[in-house]
Amino acid sequence: IIPYLRRRIRRVVPAYWFQIVVLCIVLYFTASLPGWQAIAMHFTFLQNFNQGFASALNGVYWTLPTEFGYYLLLPLFAAIALLVRGQRAAAWRVLSVLLIAFAIAYRVLAYGAIAEEGVGKKFFTLLQLPGLIDHFAIGMLLAWVYVRYASRISSRWADCMMLAGLLGIVAMMASLDNVYLRYWNGHFLLFIGYTITACFIGLLVLGVAIAGPASLSRALFANTLMLYLGVISYSLYLWHMPIQQWTMKLLDYLLIAGDRLGWLVAISVPLSILAAMISYWLIERPFLSHRSPPTT
Repeated sequence: IIPYLRRRIRRVVPAYWFQIVVLCIVLYFTASLPGWQAIAMHFTFLQNFNQGFASALNGVYWTLPTEFGYYLLLPLFAAIALLVRGQRAAAWRVLSVLLIAFAIAYRVLAYGAIAEEGVGKKFFTLLQLPGLIDHFAIGMLLAWVYVRYASRISSRWADCMMLAGLLGIVAMMASLDNVYLRYWNGHFLLFIGYTITACFIGLLVLGVAIAGPASLSRALFANTLMLYLGVISYSLYLWHMPIQQWTMKLLDYLLIAGDRLGWLVAISVPLSILAAMISYWLIERPFLSHRSPPTT
């Protein structure tokens, strides 16, 4: 377990802590810092225990405690599966299905307790780890499919899986856009939409992973540009929102009014990629390339 957790820490923590320090310095000189409690809870992945802290530094930070919480739970899931001798693969599948059902049930029951609250409270309550454990469970299921059946699936079928996943993601985006006024008022997609979307995302990833080198999947998602964006994707995820917000302030300062989407994309996208590249090469890569000492 220790080597596994050490690898997860090296993957997630350095770039995250580095950005917290940078954002605190920027806020100190340009605006105002959140309280020391909020900063301390961010360093320890505990910001989701307080709604006011969850996005006090960066709007994407609410996802990281959810991700790291799953990393801590995964060894427990593995231990449960290991208890079922002779049927460990079946145990993983059953456990995954139960976790998916649990996540949906959590969202339904939790919503019943906060149905009269505002959107912010609903978002904060429903999108905690209990309500998103189905995403990870779907990944567990598809990982089992990959290990068990990847060698039997042709590139043509893999391309079909990729396209189905891609089209499904687009369809879910269109569906959510169509019901956004009713969504947080208890629309059924609030309870199962995350699960369906995660299935489509997993199907796309599975198709790309299985497809052969001459496939459409690899042409779209395994070309040089996409692979490099994948390499820096974690840092890109961390930096894109602060840079978008700083870009909006720049546009305000320059008195650029009206439809500013073009300006926002033209400025923030290159700067986000540049920041991600710097973060990856200076922070992420040195830690990822570090080898742990052998265990005895």
